[in-house]
Formats: sequence, C-alpha cells, structure tokens
Amino acid sequence: MQKAIEKVVRRSKNDLPNVRRAKINEVKKKTKIQSKLTMELRRNREDYARQITGVFKEARKEARKSFKEDWELGPLAPRRDAGDRLNTYGAIDPIAYRLPEVKEEGWTKWFPIAEGDRVVVMRGREKGKIGVVSDDFDETRESVTVSGLNRHYVALPHNMRETNKQDIAPFERAFHIDDLRLVFPLPDPITGKIRDTIIDKLIHVPIVPEGGNLKRRYAVSKGSLAHRAAFDLWKREQERGLRLIPGTHTVIPWVEKAAAPPEFHADNDTPNKLRDQVTFEPSLIHAPMPLKVIDELRNKYSKFRARPEYAAKLAAIEAKKEAREARAIAMMTTPRQALAALNAAKSAEAAPSRELNEAQLAKIGELMVQARQRISSEARS
Repeated sequence: MQKAIEKVVRRSKNDLPNVRRAKINEVKKKTKIQSKLTMELRRNREDYARQITGVFKEARKEARKSFKEDWELGPLAPRRDAGDRLNTYGAIDPIAYRLPEVKEEGWTKWFPIAEGDRVVVMRGREKGKIGVVSDDFDETRESVTVSGLNRHYVALPHNMRETNKQDIAPFERAFHIDDLRLVFPLPDPITGKIRDTIIDKLIHVPIVPEGGNLKRRYAVSKGSLAHRAAFDLWKREQERGLRLIPGTHTVIPWVEKAAAPPEFHADNDTPNKLRDQVTFEPSLIHAPMPLKVIDELRNKYSKFRARPEYAAKLAAIEAKKEAREARAIAMMTTPRQALAALNAAKSAEAAPSRELNEAQLAKIGELMVQARQRISSEARS
C-alpha cells in the first residue's frame, strides 16, 4: 500500500510540469483570442469613425458649393431637390445619424444621468429645451436619447424603403452627455419656493453598508468622501451610489423605474403545448362555414365588405373599356400581326389544362387528413 502511494506521488510530481505547461498554453490561447477580438473591434470602430468623417466632409464641401452657386446664379440656380434626391433632400445620412463610438480606455465610469431624468439642452439647435431621458445611457457613445427633442429626418436604406413605403422617417438623435444638464426642483435660497434648477455638476458618493470596510471593498481615490469613486473590486463594475451636488449635502435621488406588470397564472390555464396544436384545417372543396354566416358577422351593405353587385357593375364597366381599346387596336393591326395572334390562340387552346379537378382536390384533402391524424398520434405518444 505504501509503495502504491509513493508511486502515485512520484507520478504526480512528474506530471506537474505538463499541467503547468497546459495551463500556460490555455491562458496564452485565451489572451490571443481576446487580443484578436479587441483589434477587430478597434478596426471596426476606426472604419466607422472614418466613414462619419467622410460624410461630414462631403456635406460641408457640397454646402459650400451650393452656397456659391446660389450667390452667383441667383434665380438661375439649379434645383437640388430633384432626381435621385427628390424625396431625400435635407435628410441625414444613416451613417451620420449615430454618434461615433468612444474608445474603451476613455469610457466614463459613472453617469449622473439615467432614464426618466429631466434634462436641459445646453448647446445646439435645441438649446434651452427641457425633456425626459427616454432610454438608458449608451456607454460606447456616451449619449442618451431625450424624448421629443433633436428629431431629424433620416434617409432610409433601400431595403427599408420597401417595407416602410417611404424614403425618409423621423428619428430622435441622441445627445452627448456633455450637452445636457440635469433639471431638478430645489428650494430657492432667497424666496424658499420650489422651482426647477439646472444642476451643472454632480459627483458620485458610494453607499457604504453599516460595518463595511471602505478601504477593503472600494478602490478609493485621493480626496474627500464626496470625491471617492465606488468601484466594486468583487463585481468588477461601478456601483450606482448616490448623486450629490458638490459643496452641499443635497442628494439627488434616482428615478425609480416602473415595476413590470405581474403575470397571473391560474390552475385552469391552457398549457402552451395544447394551445399550439392545430385543431382545424379547412377543406379545399367545401367552405369552412356557410356562406350566409358572413351576413351575420358583417353588415351586408358595409363599406368594408366587397359587395358582389357593385363588383359586377365595376367589372362590366371595365369590360366595356377593354372592348373599346381592343377595337381600336384591331383597326391598326396588320395581317401579319393578326396571323400571329391567331396562331397564339390556337396554341393556347391545344395546351393541356392545369386546373385541378374534383378528384384531385379530394385526394389532396385525404392526404391532409392522414397527415393530421399521424401528427396527433405522434403527439399523444
């Protein structure tokens, strides 16, 4: 027994360098993959920033050229809202719609503005307007969207124009965090009345639990308690903490998000598996319901219903119009064209019919019923 134990210990000592080497290789492999992903992300970010710069340079160049032409030509200046830019002139390019990304090294570790806060715009065309932040802070671009402000028309890509049936659409462009200031009701120092106040700066104060060790849990920077940054070394993330106006003891509370509506479940709820089963398949031969039932579901003379009498009247008018056009074309038809039309009509008559008969439809319905029975039997098993 002692020899076996010594043999196992000796073997483990011999395998120790191999284990270390395997761990080192695994760490090197993970580091290589991470560096590769980082380089790819950096290249994509640089390409996007280069595209945005090119779009703005081209826009400035075109604006200077247009201004010069308008100044020199006056009323003879060309119209620029024509041709390919008839419906998109003045709209923002989709590339320039979003703000450029910030390098990860320069990301802000704490954001004093969150969803639901009231903010005022400090610069730009919306300067002085107050709105509510409609979404969370975008860390990669250091921006937030304010509801109802900074709306721009964006030229939609061609693949989106087919679905939206329009060339441009209004969107709310995000503001950079430096262009916004928090608005909060505070008492006036002179009159004592509560009024909206623009807060120029907010600092972060960590929430230290009772009996907690601030030095052990947080990486505390130099300065007073108000300037300590609460970076949790265990979670490796910035804690939200409190918002404090520097030089005062005024804490600005965070806006609480509305709780999601609770989901109610009862004992007699239909299970999802039973709900998703197909229990009705309409036949190809017979209608799924009596044709007169539609009169009970919808008014017979409703404008939202296709009336057969009115449809027949429109069809007769259209037939007269087509007959008139056919007579006009026949008067201008040459003998060679008439012979070609006659040969085409004979070829169409000689071609076999591709419509399904009653027997074929019945066979298809029979196969559908068999498939349904097979699926239901498999579901039971």
